[in-house]
Amino acid sequence: MNEKEAIEIGSEVLEQSVKTVGLGDTDIKKSKECRFTYLTQTDEDVDSEIRGRLNERTGVPILSEESNQIPESTDYWVVDPIDGTIPFAHSMPNYVTMLAFVSDGLPKASVIHSPPTEHTFTATQETAYLNGTEIQSSDAVSVNEEAVFNSIRADGVHE
Repeated sequence: MNEKEAIEIGSEVLEQSVKTVGLGDTDIKKSKECRFTYLTQTDEDVDSEIRGRLNERTGVPILSEESNQIPESTDYWVVDPIDGTIPFAHSMPNYVTMLAFVSDGLPKASVIHSPPTEHTFTATQETAYLNGTEIQSSDAVSVNEEAVFNSIRADGVHE
């Protein structure tokens, strides 16, 4: 699979999976091993949907945050169904769904979908896109405190 195919498939899979499952269940289901890492039923449902769609479309092994299966291949997908579970659980808009395609042990393509904004960022080793339109980075871009997303720990301390 080439980078362009991985981006096309990944974008469709993330967007369709979120729409199919829905994002209504924000209740914390359980804590993972780390006391500040949480899981909702939606994490598991979106993960299952993404893995099912990727398997159906590509048959390429999958390494997922919600699974203990480690691919025995140099080509595989990496999936994080909801990156930012705590903001998601608190109905904050700063969470995303993500996946990447790894080939020969190197990342070749990545997809980040923001359900709250319906923006999809994709990238290969050479180019980045926002909703299919190539974007350029610039050393002149400034970042201020308001532009930086903060993660909120369960104890209320901002990181």
